[in-house]
Amino acid sequence: MTKALLINLPRYDTVAPPSAIGILAGICEANNVDYDICDFSVIIKEHFSNEDFLSIDNWLTFVNNNIEQKLKNQLIGLWQTHVVSRLPSYELAAISVFTYWSLPMAKLLFEYQITQDIGNCKVVVGGNGVQSRFPDTQQSFEDWAKQNNIADYVIFGEAETPFDSILKGITTGPGINNQNFVQEDNLDSFPFPSYKKFQMSKYSRNRLYITGSRGCVRKCTFCDIQNMWPKFRYRSAENIIQEIKNNYYETGITQYDFTDSLINGSVSNFYRFNSLLAEEKSRNNDLKDVSYIGQAIVRPRHQMPEHHYEAMYYAGCEQVTIGIESFSEPVRNHMLKKFSNQDIDYHAKQCSYWGIKNIWLMITGYPTETLKDHQDNLNGLKHYQKYAKQGIIEMIRWGTTMHLIEDTPITDPAMLKSLEIEQNHNYNRMISDWHYNWVSKKNPSLDLRERLRRRLEIHFESVKLGYPQPRVIEELEIINALAEHI
Repeated sequence: MTKALLINLPRYDTVAPPSAIGILAGICEANNVDYDICDFSVIIKEHFSNEDFLSIDNWLTFVNNNIEQKLKNQLIGLWQTHVVSRLPSYELAAISVFTYWSLPMAKLLFEYQITQDIGNCKVVVGGNGVQSRFPDTQQSFEDWAKQNNIADYVIFGEAETPFDSILKGITTGPGINNQNFVQEDNLDSFPFPSYKKFQMSKYSRNRLYITGSRGCVRKCTFCDIQNMWPKFRYRSAENIIQEIKNNYYETGITQYDFTDSLINGSVSNFYRFNSLLAEEKSRNNDLKDVSYIGQAIVRPRHQMPEHHYEAMYYAGCEQVTIGIESFSEPVRNHMLKKFSNQDIDYHAKQCSYWGIKNIWLMITGYPTETLKDHQDNLNGLKHYQKYAKQGIIEMIRWGTTMHLIEDTPITDPAMLKSLEIEQNHNYNRMISDWHYNWVSKKNPSLDLRERLRRRLEIHFESVKLGYPQPRVIEELEIINALAEHI
């Protein structure tokens, strides 16, 4: 193997280079394989108006079940120009189907690609999306790929070992065209990702993604992360810091965004990382501007005492994204979040003291949410308003409203049965009859109309109390589209 084309499929933001492609690039370098990069998310962003880009995004997130044919034709044209026409020049093309939201795009582009002559180029497809099902047909990506000869190799699970094997000419084994993938316990054994070939000017932030752990210590009912990584594992603090140093000396970049589900999944390792990074910054002036952001979970005081937040501050933690999800303890308990209102109070107070900003992610209309739970959300906004005024709660995001995602615990047949959730099939424009248009017989007043009402009430209360909210226009347009079909 001498040359590969590494391709990223939407839906993926253009804040920073995609970590999946950085990982594949690092493996190519470890095997002395030359490579080029094609971030199709960037290409789409550059070639579509904001309005058309939003239409495409709504299609990818299943708000709409289709887009105009002219947009499809434009997407295929760009794929032909930037990918298909180039494939005969490569021995291998590795395409990342990043997530469930990438499936509509993958289907459109791959079904076109298989009609074209790509020479002797072998196609490898991987990513979390390949372990999902198409929501309109319920066919698995695996079966669809086999049926249509989409790729020579489909990688399931973590890509590092299977992709390394394919580059070495070993085309069978765990995770290659089978779901018998094996999780590598020693994440320190993987090559560092490489971002040397990315054009950083194409991205909105001069920042790199970095991974400290994989998997999660929680099994939240609405999340599918356990399908990709059933077991939680983490890298050593020393190994993460070495990657930061390598990246700095190769790219000059000092800002990092952790891809971890939880940067504090292992409290002890997170504390060690912060302590060692703070020490490294104090003695190495090159690293004095290193900072990071990441997702975390609220921990009780006995798990993360005050000095842990102090270590975060000196290590350069600028922001944490926290899945609060609801200010109602009964709702969070059903979600299996496993933290109390008292724990949230403690976390907010520590972040306020050390100046660590927060983004809080919230969900309205969870299947068990009662009017009292909804009132808890309204009361919670008032309770934490002082942190919004201080800028500690930098943003709060309520999303649209609770929608059900395939292959998550809440869509498990046993869970659906226990909640007595039924689908409504009244929409002719939207796939969302499964995702959005459902009702639980155990909480029958919480239909889609009521969920949207609560979501709008939450929005106006958040505005009144001064909470910054991201993507407001996008989310309200989705809510409006949903409301048209009630």
